[in-house]
Amino acid sequence: MFTRENLPGFALLGLCAVVVVALLLEIFTDIRWEFDGPNWLAAGITLVGFGLIGYMSWQAWGKRLLRRKEKDEGAWTGNDVRTQKRKGDEKDSE
Repeated sequence: MFTRENLPGFALLGLCAVVVVALLLEIFTDIRWEFDGPNWLAAGITLVGFGLIGYMSWQAWGKRLLRRKEKDEGAWTGNDVRTQKRKGDEKDSE
């Protein structure tokens, strides 16, 4: 579960969790969030978030479209419809 391949997903999940907590606090209390920090920090957090989304999308679509032959732990290759034989194919092989 905690492989190097899943690290961007966990980082994005953590970033979303921080935003959720901040928004829930603002909704249920009278807290108003104002960012008084440097502009480059806000831009950096935004770029990191979009970068993680882009990297995960590239990784997921790259495996499907480029048909990489990597062995994934826990991959469900046995459930792939394309690799299963149909009932009529068994007669042809005999």
